[in-house]
Amino acid sequence: MPVEASSIGDVSGRPPPIQGGFVDWMHDVTDGRRPLPTSDSSRHHYVAQFQLAKFKGKGRLHQLDKEDGACEVVTPKKAAWSSKVCCVVRPSACASFCRAR
Repeated sequence: MPVEASSIGDVSGRPPPIQGGFVDWMHDVTDGRRPLPTSDSSRHHYVAQFQLAKFKGKGRLHQLDKEDGACEVVTPKKAAWSSKVCCVVRPSACASFCRAR
């Protein structure tokens, strides 16, 4: 018995392309037509504050210091941030950049 084509849509397994202003802007950045955004901020969260807020049990968020083992109660604003996020790209450039700040 022959199998009929689906009337639901494309069944090739590929999702439809994402469209919109943000996607167009990201393509411009990756293609070199626009620069990366800059920030004067010295604290960059590697976990978003709104996500951290979801983990607050009884209104508290506990943060473990991996170096000394201390555990402290912090707010989402004071948790999961780093001042040297740019070091992921090129550590040698980051060292001089962070010293200048």
